[in-house]
Amino acid sequence: FLGPSSDIQGGMLSLHAGEQFFAELRLYCNRDVLPQVMARDIYRRMGEAPSRLNQHFKPIQFSSYSEQLLTDVPFALKALHQYTRHDRDKPAGKQAVLRSYLPAEAATFLIHATDLALLETAGTDGTGPTKVVGTQPKTVYEKLKQPTTLRFGRDNLVNAIGLLSDDIGVKIEIQDKDLELEGITKNQSFGIDMADKPAEEILLSIVQLANPDKTAKGPSDAAQKLIYVVKQKLNGGEDVIWITTRAGAQTRSDQLPKVFKPLPRQEK
Repeated sequence: FLGPSSDIQGGMLSLHAGEQFFAELRLYCNRDVLPQVMARDIYRRMGEAPSRLNQHFKPIQFSSYSEQLLTDVPFALKALHQYTRHDRDKPAGKQAVLRSYLPAEAATFLIHATDLALLETAGTDGTGPTKVVGTQPKTVYEKLKQPTTLRFGRDNLVNAIGLLSDDIGVKIEIQDKDLELEGITKNQSFGIDMADKPAEEILLSIVQLANPDKTAKGPSDAAQKLIYVVKQKLNGGEDVIWITTRAGAQTRSDQLPKVFKPLPRQEK
């Protein structure tokens, strides 16, 4: 997490638990390491932590006592990253500094979660699955076929999509205006528990759970307003997945994934 030990001469972690939870990490770097670069690199690794932890948790069968809390840990780490600021200390500028400010209950949650994670994962390899060079999926369609795991008790569409996006390495964007025109809110909460399933199956489940019309009889039903489309080489860049609506996709003439296309009528 801190990078090469040769880059750091010393450090200090300060915690304050009162009406709010405040944490500060200060690192004194070697002469040839810029403090602001060190702070930036650690902050980047913080952003990778939720996905890495999710991958590490995949093959582990948690006890019923720990399961609910540990499935929420990646989201807690995502919040920790979101509310962390990083730079060098001023005016001296000789230390890398990262500061986080969260609600008071975050301290209790992180301590309890750390304790349970250590107990539940004792004897496992913390580095995660070994990657084999040359066998990794390259296209967005290959990545959607890869198995992954997504578990949480209650959360919203934005956080669910963000966690899945980080996990499979594909940019997933919510088209806010499309959803607004259909009166779909991103903040409605739902839960999901899918382990070792293709990413596209998990993505489909997310849009179905977040769909406002609960009478939809399947993804091909017109009542399934919330859908996703793949935008290949968007604006000449990378492949992106858009979370949109049937109406929005139709307006742009987007190509619908097969699962959302209406089934042909059966002749009597």
